[in-house]
Amino acid sequence: MVFSQNEAKTNENKFLFGFNGGLNISKINSDTLELTNGYKPYVGVFAKYRVSDKVYIKTSVSYSIKGSTSLQPDVKIKNEYVDFNLMPQYQIFDDFYLQAGLSYSSLLSSKYITRNGKTKGSKQSQKIYDYNSELNLTAGLEFRLHDNMTFELNYAIPLEENNTSNFQLGVNISLFNRINDDQNYGRIKRKQSRKQIAQLKESVLLVRLKTSTNSINALNKIGDNKKAESIKKKQYATNKHIVKAFRENFDFCEVKFFYDNNSQNIYDNKFNNIFLNDSLQNDSSILIDKNKAIFIAEFGKLDQDTMNYFSHNTYENRDNNGLQEVHNYYSVSSEASFHALRIMDHNFIQLNKPFPYYVKVTHPIIIKWTFKETVVEMNENLNNYYFLHK
Repeated sequence: MVFSQNEAKTNENKFLFGFNGGLNISKINSDTLELTNGYKPYVGVFAKYRVSDKVYIKTSVSYSIKGSTSLQPDVKIKNEYVDFNLMPQYQIFDDFYLQAGLSYSSLLSSKYITRNGKTKGSKQSQKIYDYNSELNLTAGLEFRLHDNMTFELNYAIPLEENNTSNFQLGVNISLFNRINDDQNYGRIKRKQSRKQIAQLKESVLLVRLKTSTNSINALNKIGDNKKAESIKKKQYATNKHIVKAFRENFDFCEVKFFYDNNSQNIYDNKFNNIFLNDSLQNDSSILIDKNKAIFIAEFGKLDQDTMNYFSHNTYENRDNNGLQEVHNYYSVSSEASFHALRIMDHNFIQLNKPFPYYVKVTHPIIIKWTFKETVVEMNENLNNYYFLHK
């Protein structure tokens, strides 16, 4: 019994099963009528199996109605099928798949539907025998809306001249959670990012403001008090612009401000009398909930992405002539560095993709414009990411 349960859990990690449904946008061919697109539903079941890290096999069976309307408004064609689809998939990037394969539509019935003219809205149908079962190519894409829900778009490419042209929009809902792979580092990061965006929405973003204390003290030490005062005024003005940009353009979560010389207190969770009001004065009445996760934002140089991501498995020889499985990873780090509004965790460690953790500052000299536009973009990115993963 124990062995059987463990095996089932292993299979669950690679196999998905669920229901699907959506809309067919169809154009049926006719030798006697000029037809336009019709909109009819389909509903069925699907199964999906992970073959390798990026390759999947997806099958589905559905009851599908496809119809078209004649330019003569009283005539419609309605065909009913059982569709059998076999579509291999390839994962392009996070939660986005390309798919292509075969679709066999087994014809159940075919009807002309006309208005009989006796009463308003009254219709009559007549069986016809002009259409047959069809085999078509199909291609499309699928992307994830939630842990157990995906949206897909498919187009049936007719293999014969008289076959139906069909564009399909649908939703797949799995009966259990998504396919898991503990060895896939990308999946782990996506899970972590979803957790972080949910935490940030319910907690607080602490914005770190610079004081330029070291530069000011160094200038005062050599007697250049005038330049030291100039730097102090410029830094104060910059900080005021940052506070204004957040107050007027950021609504994703609560925001509080602190000076960089209190960074150690933030790291040590000592939050008494370190937060600033909008006049950049310490205000002891400003408090935060220590039981919630905190995140830190600042304008500055973006750190290199040093995280490693799972790529593929290989098998290498052991000393005893056996084989061992080796996990291969890749890094997207670069020597390039630029100014950005970036988000860090409570330990001042920069977050990583797919979390929208930074917005590049294109023109760091144009301070007023840059702060406002950058904060607006960060707010939009966070709201969009949260909406897709809540």
